[in-house]
Formats: sequence, C-alpha cells, structure tokens
Amino acid sequence: MAPPRPQGWRIFRELTARLVWRVLAVALLVAVAQYVVLSDARKQRGQLAERVEDMRRQNLDLMARNAQLKLQIQAIQHDDRYLEQVARHELGLVKEGEVVYRFVN
Repeated sequence: MAPPRPQGWRIFRELTARLVWRVLAVALLVAVAQYVVLSDARKQRGQLAERVEDMRRQNLDLMARNAQLKLQIQAIQHDDRYLEQVARHELGLVKEGEVVYRFVN
C-alpha cells in the first residue's frame, strides 16, 4: 500500500491546475487577437496590391502618352507641314491673305 501523500502535494496540484488553465486562457486570447489583427493585415495587403496594380496600369498609360507627346514635339520641331496643320486646327491660325469661311449649323 502506498504511503499517504502530504497535504502540500494536494495544494501543489491545485495550484498547478489553476496555472495551466490560466496559461491556456491567455494563449487562447492571444490566438484570437492575433487572428483578428492578421485578418485585417491580409485585407489591407489585398487592397494595397490592387492599388499597386492600378498604379502600374496608370504608369504604363502615362508612359505611352509621354512617348506620343515626344513624337508630336519632334514633328513640330522638324516637320513644317505638321506645324502648319497644328497651327491651323488647334490654334485657329490662318496665313496672311487667306479668307476663312465658317459654316454654322
């Protein structure tokens, strides 16, 4: 037959059980908090990824427009016919002695 355990052993077991439950409760709270924080972080990451993709598309569009404008600048600087066309259509200029007829509907 086993010898009886001292009273201190029972107190030790009770304190250990309480400590284990408290540690488990704290661990559960930490896990829930981490899940909430990380789910927000994932949501923000998705939104940021969408913004980055939109900005990349916008950047490509602007680069294409920039290249187009550079070609127009080259044409204006080196092609007299194109320069005249721009002056006539966009600025409404006419040569000296020309008569302009405008038809209003």
